[in-house]
Amino acid sequence: MVKLLLEAGSDVNARDSLGMTPLHRAVLVGSADIVKLLLLNGADVNGRDNMGRTPLHMVPLMAVLIGDSRLPELALLQLNKAEVLANSGANVNAKDGVSWTPLHYASCFGLTDIVKLLLERGADPNAKGSIGETPLHLASLKDHPDVVGMLLGAGADPSAKTVEGETPLHTAAAEGNVYVAELLLAARADPNIKDNMGRTPLHLASCRGYRDFVRLLLKMGADPTVRDNKGNSPLDVAANDELKRLIKLGIGYQALRNGGKNRERGSFTLYV
Repeated sequence: MVKLLLEAGSDVNARDSLGMTPLHRAVLVGSADIVKLLLLNGADVNGRDNMGRTPLHMVPLMAVLIGDSRLPELALLQLNKAEVLANSGANVNAKDGVSWTPLHYASCFGLTDIVKLLLERGADPNAKGSIGETPLHLASLKDHPDVVGMLLGAGADPSAKTVEGETPLHTAAAEGNVYVAELLLAARADPNIKDNMGRTPLHLASCRGYRDFVRLLLKMGADPTVRDNKGNSPLDVAANDELKRLIKLGIGYQALRNGGKNRERGSFTLYV
């Protein structure tokens, strides 16, 4: 049908009400062969819809339509289309209306094969979205350790900050994603780095009750005595008594390590 329409003179770059071209639609619901056919007939590989998205953005966005349960299968189905687009001159670093690149979307959805392809074709692992978020922030937030490892291996900055001052370790802490945190810390992410509110990852993990995350941060040198802009320490915001005991142990250990010079201010007992 597509071939017949093209032979009849249909505009290969015609746009619908969403600004999508036939190539956008083919990437979403068509086959790799249809994508190739459209490109051979002059389809604009970098054409943008009303939201600034190119056909390559559509590859990972298909995940939204199918749902999380089929993401691994989706990645395999879409990989051929991504390869066709990349081989045809698609801009792998094109940004849409919120300044997300295709790598942002692929990282957010955990599409490892597509992430790998995009990185191999020159995608910038440190590209920033409209609020400063990198693909690493998104993969850390959504708990995709395989993608996190790939991004770090490609040079992603584990200390990159959003406009709110949040690093990937902050986003991992907000969701309690321990395996991701281990990778970030192994890549020399600073466990004591502060966001614009003065909060460290330990503040976030403590207030959300993520015991294993708190334990990991303390083990890796997080300072349990640091205070945010409101004067609160991780102990002050701890979600439950178990975490408070754990943090007090961390404070006690820090005091021993520093010869008792850096004890937390306050009247609580250092040892439990």
